[in-house]
Amino acid sequence: MSRWQTAQDDRDRYVHIKQDLLRLERLVTDVDNGFRGYVLTKEGRFVKPMVAAESDIPSLVDRLGTMTGPWPDLHAHVEMLTGQVKELLETKRRLSMDLVLGREEDVLSYIRTGEGLELENIIVVAFQEVEYRMAQRDRKTMQDREDVRVWTHLILAVTTLGTLVIGMSMNRLATCLSEAIFAPRASICPK
Repeated sequence: MSRWQTAQDDRDRYVHIKQDLLRLERLVTDVDNGFRGYVLTKEGRFVKPMVAAESDIPSLVDRLGTMTGPWPDLHAHVEMLTGQVKELLETKRRLSMDLVLGREEDVLSYIRTGEGLELENIIVVAFQEVEYRMAQRDRKTMQDREDVRVWTHLILAVTTLGTLVIGMSMNRLATCLSEAIFAPRASICPK
C-alpha cells in the first residue's frame, strides 16, 4: 500500500510540475512577444502582458524548484531552465529601459546580432530537456505503478489461498477435536 501511495503521489506531483512548466513556457512567450511588440511599435499596450508575465514568473519558478526538489536529476535541469528564464527577464528589462532612455540603437543591435534569438534557443532547448526528463520520470512512475499492481494481485492471491488453507485446516481440526471429545461419550451412552 505504501508503494502504491508513493506512486500515486509521484504521479500527482508530475501532473502539477507539467502544468507549471506549460504555464512558465506561456509566460516566457508573453515576455518575449511583449518585448518584440514594444520594440517594433513603441506602444505601451505590449508592455502590459510582459509586466504581468514578469510578475507571475518568480513564484512559478520557486514552486517548480520546490516540487522537483525530491527528484535531484529533474531538479538540476529545472534549475538550469529557471536560470535561463531569469536571464531572459533581466535582459528584456534592461533593453526595455534602454528604449525608454533613448538608447534604441543598443536594443536594435541586440536584435540584429541575434543575441535574443540565441537566448531564446537556449531556453527552448532547456524546456525540451526538462520535458525529456519528465517523460523519463513518468515512464519510471508508470513502471512502478505496474509493479505495484502485479505485486498487489500476487499478494491478494496468496492471501486468499492462505485464508482458504487455514479455513480448511481449522475445519479439519474442529472436526477432529469434536470427534475426540464426543466419540468417547458415544461409546459410554447406550444406543
